[in-house]
Amino acid sequence: MTSRMRLGEVFVQKEILTHTTVERMLTVSKQQNKRLGTVLAEVGLITDDELACAVAFQYGFDIVRRISDECPPQQVLDLIPWETARTHLMFPLKLSGSDLLVAVNDPTDVVALQAIADRHNLTYTLFVAPCREIMAAIERNYARHHTGGQLSKPRLLVVDDDPFMRTMLSEAFRSDFQVVTAEDGVQGYAESLRIQPQVIVTDLEMPGSDGFALLSMLQQADVTRAVPVVLMTGRSNPQDEAAALEKGFFDFVAKPFALPSFIARVRKALRYSGWPQPV
Repeated sequence: MTSRMRLGEVFVQKEILTHTTVERMLTVSKQQNKRLGTVLAEVGLITDDELACAVAFQYGFDIVRRISDECPPQQVLDLIPWETARTHLMFPLKLSGSDLLVAVNDPTDVVALQAIADRHNLTYTLFVAPCREIMAAIERNYARHHTGGQLSKPRLLVVDDDPFMRTMLSEAFRSDFQVVTAEDGVQGYAESLRIQPQVIVTDLEMPGSDGFALLSMLQQADVTRAVPVVLMTGRSNPQDEAAALEKGFFDFVAKPFALPSFIARVRKALRYSGWPQPV
């Protein structure tokens, strides 16, 4: 039997990365005890879509896109509970007879899906989709059914040790978002796992766990890895901005900032998450 091509080999074959780059990043992935694809995405060497395409090619599955436009009936959504869908990044597309068609981000993470199939006496067929699209499909479809046909507001997490800043941003965004606040990186990470926000805004300098530590924690969890994080900081020199963007922050905003411009940046991050834009 032919052995499966490794993920790094797929990127080299498709001329997305060089062999040297893959070897170097394999060393980093071993040092950090993370999957190669995770490390490549974190440092910005590949996009969410490129990773999904490579995984689909690696495992021989078809890739699906724009799945957030799909509107499965309630009985199909009920087969995979909301929390299971979000935790394992899977979305039920269609029930064809006794075969459940499911979009997944990681084809190896199917233990929960197999249990569901066994419970309902079903088979399942996997398709691969980008992480961001699966998250958007889950939020739009499940939220729609849980709110009587209306989309719930997207969730914004604001992390800052300054009570005034937390209050000011909560007021500024409450018409567009469900706003949750946290006082430091540790509390922010706990809240991100609890509410799974569409966008996170964090200060850089906070006592205990700062913005960089928060980003590192977010990047290690499947359910928060793709969430865009906007960094606020009083450091406004180009070197600090470059360092923040290289670390994986979606955007860099120097304090003090003009609120209209800041709101526009957060809405841009929301658009990246796949959520419909506020009107």
